[in-house]
Amino acid sequence: MYFPIHLDVCEMKITLVGGGKIAWRKCQFFIHNKIPVTVVAKEFLPAFKKLPGEIVRCMKEEYKVDHIRDSDLVIAATNNAELNAEIGAYCKQQGKLVNVASSTSISNFIMPGIVQRGDLLLSVSTSGKSPSLTKEIKQALQKQYGPEYANKVQDRVRERER
Repeated sequence: MYFPIHLDVCEMKITLVGGGKIAWRKCQFFIHNKIPVTVVAKEFLPAFKKLPGEIVRCMKEEYKVDHIRDSDLVIAATNNAELNAEIGAYCKQQGKLVNVASSTSISNFIMPGIVQRGDLLLSVSTSGKSPSLTKEIKQALQKQYGPEYANKVQDRVRERER
């Protein structure tokens, strides 16, 4: 059972292992919010190479445990299920937050579908059971809560401060 929580990751050391499509998708929240993340992979999608190094640090290397030893939050998103499981087991043993893209049972957190409008953050999850339904609901939320909601949050902040 997952407990819904919005976690402040700004001061965390975040490492993502993998450089393909799933890793790219998992990296989007960090990129969008300019949260530094280290990405370790032997190969990267071209899109990774276009990112500013102060936000996404790409290390073109074969994964070693040293890459995640000091990390607070780890995402294992390689195309190798055994490697992902190894990363997940190590992280859980060390008390780290870990999301294993290929297995929710190895993960101790999952990444929900996210709709962000400024400080408004909506998240939706099917507990990893149906990513396609999560995507469908996320798309509906994107339509229902358009970009104008970023301003609505700020308007409410100003009202509260009066």
